[in-house]
Amino acid sequence: MTFKEHMFDDISKVFVNTSEYGETVNINGVDVNIVWDNETLNYRIQNDYQGLVLGDALFFIPTEEWAKIPRVSNPPKTNEAILIAGCKATITLVSSNSGLHDITINYAGTGRVYG
Repeated sequence: MTFKEHMFDDISKVFVNTSEYGETVNINGVDVNIVWDNETLNYRIQNDYQGLVLGDALFFIPTEEWAKIPRVSNPPKTNEAILIAGCKATITLVSSNSGLHDITINYAGTGRVYG
């Protein structure tokens, strides 16, 4: 097995594993495993974007999990609407690397979609 194959395997078995860092969330009617990351979002707002608002939440999702979600582009695109944890959201920023999508969203509704 190559190093790259080990990395892809670790994304699902360790990083997005719900007994480790991951959480199961419903997106567009399908349960998928993701990892919420508020710390990285706060860092980006403070450092990379000098206080500009990027979104309300940031999550990481493996490419194979994203592929399960109906009514979305694959790979995900900015300005795309999703329904996440019962809240309407718009994707504001997407970065994809090594089998993982990094997605920032703005959402509407009561409460938080994560945490």
